[in-house]
Amino acid sequence: MVDLTSHNAVQVRLRSLKAAVDTIFEHLIDDLKIESVAIEPGENFYWDMDKKSLYDVKNDKPEIDIGSLSDDWDFLSKVTLDRQQAVSLMLIHAAPLLRYVGEKVGK
Repeated sequence: MVDLTSHNAVQVRLRSLKAAVDTIFEHLIDDLKIESVAIEPGENFYWDMDKKSLYDVKNDKPEIDIGSLSDDWDFLSKVTLDRQQAVSLMLIHAAPLLRYVGEKVGK
């Protein structure tokens, strides 16, 4: 049985995380020549959890909500037009899109 309470603290170095994600995007765009990924009909909505439920693995009744990839993209696309929209919380909209792109491309 896995002890879900024991863990070592891990520091996520943001510059390293950015470099890793940039490298992945360079591979997609430069090597695979993928410039965009369509959100397929029927795949726009996804299950989402609030922060408390997401990180409480002992919770056997998590609070589940529905997210929308197109809404996430709409929120994120505004960041490039208005830097004041680039608040750290916008990363919660990037995560589902990154997962979707990774699963669609799958290479």
